[in-house]
Amino acid sequence: MKILVIEDDNCTATIIGELLGLEEKNEIIFAETGELGIDKSRIDLPDIIILDINLPDRNGFDICDIIRDKPNVFGNPMILMLTSEIDQTSIVKGFEKGADDYLRKPFDYNELILRVRSLGKRRQTINNTWIKYKNITINSEHQDVYEDDNQIEIKPKECELLIYFIENKGIVVSRKKIFNKIWDMEYSYGNKTIDMTVSRLKKKLTIINENLETISGVGYKLSK
Repeated sequence: MKILVIEDDNCTATIIGELLGLEEKNEIIFAETGELGIDKSRIDLPDIIILDINLPDRNGFDICDIIRDKPNVFGNPMILMLTSEIDQTSIVKGFEKGADDYLRKPFDYNELILRVRSLGKRRQTINNTWIKYKNITINSEHQDVYEDDNQIEIKPKECELLIYFIENKGIVVSRKKIFNKIWDMEYSYGNKTIDMTVSRLKKKLTIINENLETISGVGYKLSK
C-alpha cells in the first residue's frame, strides 16, 4: 500500500515510517506541512493518509475537508487522524470531516499497525472507481471525466476506450484487441469506429491528443 504521513514531528514521522515501511513493507511518503501534504495527496494518490491534527501551517480538519471535497482530484484514501487531544469533541469533528479512524498520541506501536492493517482491508473492499492519468481523472462508476478541475462531456464508449488506453499506457494495443474489448465484437479490416472515437477523444482532451500515438497498421499507444 501507499501511505502518506502528514506529520511535522520528525521523531513521530520516523517511527511511523519504520513501523509501516520497513516492517510492514508499505510505500511511505512524508509531508511535514499541511500544504505539502495536500500537494502529495493530489500527486501520489495514497491508499491511506496518516494525518496529524496539529500542523504548523493549517490543521488536519481543514486538510481532511479539502481531500474529501474533491474526490476527482484526491481519490478516496482512508484517513487516520493522529491527535493529542483527549476531548471527544475533536474526535467527533474528525469523523464529521471524513476521517475513517483516529489514534491518540502517544500511540502504542502495535495499535498503529493493527489500525492501518484494518484500514488497508477496508480500502481493498472499496471499488477503486477513480482512475488518474496526468491531469485527467475518471470516475469509472459514473463515467465522469475531469481535465484538471473541469468536467468533460464524454460518451460511454469514449470513456471505456479512454480507461482502456490508460490501463495499458506504454503498450501498443492493436485495433483488434481494442474492438474485442470495448465493442465486444470481431474487428474487420477497414472499420473506422475506433479511429472516429479516438478522434473525438483527442478533440475533447488535450493531454490525450498530445500523448496518444497512432501506430501505423497496428493500433495505438498512450505514453506513460
